[in-house]
Amino acid sequence: MQDGGIGSVMRGFPPQAGLQVTPANWQASRAHIQWCFRNVRRMFPTAPIPRGEGPVLAFERDPRDLDRLGFTNEGESRTIEAWLADSFTDGLLVLARGRIVYERYREGFLPETPHMCQSVTKSVVGDMIGCLAAEGRLDPETPVAAYVPELARSGYGGATLRHLLDMQTGIRFSEDYYDPRSHSALLDIACGWAPRTRPEDPRSIYELLAGLERESAHGETFTYRSADTDTLGWAAERATGRHLAELLGERIWSKLGTEHEAYICLDGVGTALADGGLCVSLRDLGRFAEMHRNLGHFNGRQIVPAEWVRQSRAGDTAKFRQEPFRSQMPKGAYRNQWWVADGARGIHLGRGIYGQMIYVDPEAEMTAVKFSSWPKPTMPEQIGAALRAFEAIAAVVRRP
Repeated sequence: MQDGGIGSVMRGFPPQAGLQVTPANWQASRAHIQWCFRNVRRMFPTAPIPRGEGPVLAFERDPRDLDRLGFTNEGESRTIEAWLADSFTDGLLVLARGRIVYERYREGFLPETPHMCQSVTKSVVGDMIGCLAAEGRLDPETPVAAYVPELARSGYGGATLRHLLDMQTGIRFSEDYYDPRSHSALLDIACGWAPRTRPEDPRSIYELLAGLERESAHGETFTYRSADTDTLGWAAERATGRHLAELLGERIWSKLGTEHEAYICLDGVGTALADGGLCVSLRDLGRFAEMHRNLGHFNGRQIVPAEWVRQSRAGDTAKFRQEPFRSQMPKGAYRNQWWVADGARGIHLGRGIYGQMIYVDPEAEMTAVKFSSWPKPTMPEQIGAALRAFEAIAAVVRRP
């Protein structure tokens, strides 16, 4: 296993200096990343997202032997079992018509272990915004500055919540995970995921957002910007007077019949990281994904408005031009903080760096969730392989 695997770090009491995982080095190797993703509460401040007091909604099972199922990606034939190893998988869950057909945990990952979701968090936050919109607490067509006046003079001046939801703002924000002075690197510093090295480095997420500038007109095109999701979270908190963790618990998590409490990372002043801080167990993320397949209805109740989910399955393909996303999903779009892989078929995704994914195929009545620990934030070749693997699985689990 690369880097000696998760067992090569944090050994001993206390761990040797060279084996410790810290906020300053958690991205140093795959072993560091993998340990961090399973032990976030030992690394960063977090807020709980309670599961609620209701009973757990247990999944029925209809197991399928998918290990040797073959698929082709970029001219190479693979099996699902080999793909799991090659894609640095921690856990994979596949559901067909609400039943577990395939479930795998690797390299010591367990069903009860919470895992960092990274930007899959955005899709959960997007659904929460949909709930608040249905309640009349937020209006997607309203400028964000109506909820957060501090943003009126920033680059977000004139941007609506709809621009934020579909990542069509004109904000200057570099999402380059390999540039130590990019905006995404500054976001890591702001939320405490990387050390501050200069006096001008942001001390909080909201400080960073208020200082962003505009580089183009809002609404022109899709450009992936994590800052847009954090701004949505800020607007939701201002509109309701509630912390984001409370909103996620009240509107989403406590209604799913989950097995475990979730939690979300906080910055140094207690702001929840709306763009990527959610940590949950595999089956619980499967419950959320299955709710989305069922147009927001799950566990005997309508959790997210059905029309909001329908909107999330199709977007403006003409504005979806940013690479490498366009090449990965030629029929793609982005809507309500969800990636649309194929609007005609309703296939939509939650995606996060280092290999986190929700895959929803309504026609095949199939959902899948995958936790990974890639050695690098972005691995475009892994996205194509995942999409081909899920297409192959959907073909064999759909109704005859």
